[in-house]
Amino acid sequence: MMKTLREFGLKNKIGLWYRFYGFLFCLAFSQNIQAFQPNNREKPNILIIFTDDHRYDAIGALGNGQVKTPNIDALINGGTTFTNAYIQGANSGAVCAPSRAQLLTGRGVFDLPDGNGHYFPASMISLPTVLGNSGYFTFITGKSHNGPEASMRGFKAGAKLYGLSNGYYIPHFRMPYQDFREDGAYGREHLYFVDGKKHDIKLNPDENLHHIGPHSSEIFAKAAIDFLEGYDKKDPFLLYLPFHAPHDTRNAPVKYHEMYPIEKIKLPLNFKQMHPFDNGDLYIRDEKLAPYPRTELDTKKQLADYYAIITHMDDQIGKILQTLERKGIRDNTIIIFASDSGLGMGSQGLFGKQNLYDDGGIHVPLVFNGAGIPKNERRETLCYTFDIFPTICELSGTEVPNSVRGKSLVKSIQDSLAVPIRKELYFGYTHTQRALRNERFKLIEYVVQGRRYTQLFDIQNDPYETTDLSKENGYARTLEDLRQRLITHRKKGLQWEDKFWANF
Repeated sequence: MMKTLREFGLKNKIGLWYRFYGFLFCLAFSQNIQAFQPNNREKPNILIIFTDDHRYDAIGALGNGQVKTPNIDALINGGTTFTNAYIQGANSGAVCAPSRAQLLTGRGVFDLPDGNGHYFPASMISLPTVLGNSGYFTFITGKSHNGPEASMRGFKAGAKLYGLSNGYYIPHFRMPYQDFREDGAYGREHLYFVDGKKHDIKLNPDENLHHIGPHSSEIFAKAAIDFLEGYDKKDPFLLYLPFHAPHDTRNAPVKYHEMYPIEKIKLPLNFKQMHPFDNGDLYIRDEKLAPYPRTELDTKKQLADYYAIITHMDDQIGKILQTLERKGIRDNTIIIFASDSGLGMGSQGLFGKQNLYDDGGIHVPLVFNGAGIPKNERRETLCYTFDIFPTICELSGTEVPNSVRGKSLVKSIQDSLAVPIRKELYFGYTHTQRALRNERFKLIEYVVQGRRYTQLFDIQNDPYETTDLSKENGYARTLEDLRQRLITHRKKGLQWEDKFWANF
């Protein structure tokens, strides 16, 4: 009997220890999850910084030793960066419009009307609408490029808006802006700001474009800072800040240009004087910004200007981060930094973003930083920028609407060994280019004026896409397998898709 009691006591102690450690494990696990699934009282603030034409590698912390980006570097070093983040493409040369529509709707370019992003219907529920319905106060300042109604849908307030009607290529020192209107009645943009006052635009190419008025990045950053300084609501906020920089015209205050002497600028490793074949858009506006054939001197000059406007924008981002710290809300704010597209800038003889070659136009930075986000982490999982929408929903404990097609990256953020959300990515540009990329290879197919052209690259061993393997005998099976995978992604019924595949 005593033995039985002793055995019972021993088993009981063991059971108590199991329950105790089990409790500790569950407590730790629940605390970890709470960082990503906050309750309504402690939902994190959300700040989205969305730049324009910002290449993945035009950031110091991402391997570029020439450009100075200390504040973006701090976001990267203090957060989790997705090194294989991409935009999916566009059905127009204005790539920024469908890219921004993808961010706001959580849908890929093939799931947008006409793939151009200039409008998306209310059935495609926008991110600010979802967060607004979940208790967030939603605010916007910066570039909007999806039409007045769709761009402003779901935002409760805003300031200094650009791109709602016209004037996209006006220099950054004299760009037209509009104030936020609750009635959505936005007219033509015809004003710009100088020292806080509105003036009629008078374009004069002989004027010094570095000394007209406040730079667009300064104006947008100040609007964001003013919002943060004056925000006194108990509700969490969404602050959406889409900069126009570093989009051309690439002019910044003179001191930033002086930071980048042309003689010290290095050319891209895959610089070419001429692109080797017709990709369907060799003479679009972006490509005409540089002479044919490309010259080393002009390319270095353009890179110097590109780095200057990026560094200037980085300084404005720093002021916003300082404001979050000063307000005591930095620790409860999740910051997402990304771009609407990359840019060629001389790689493979290309200067624009209207191409799938070289990754220069489609590979973009994507960083999550702040409350509950692991620090100084890199993730190689393949993803799109429209995955940001469902990721924000999960991080804020908000239900993802059925209209969203993106996939949450939260598991990848939490765990470096998490199963990748995608094994491959599908890209498209107008009716001329389609591509498929997996962890190892990238296939690009072109149909230009009835002529086909194929490229195959080993991305792991040739990240700059310098050696085309499409005609190498040892890669025939790989080429055919990727081509068959490419075909499975076709979206039938879309005019621009059908036009490509009809000639494929």
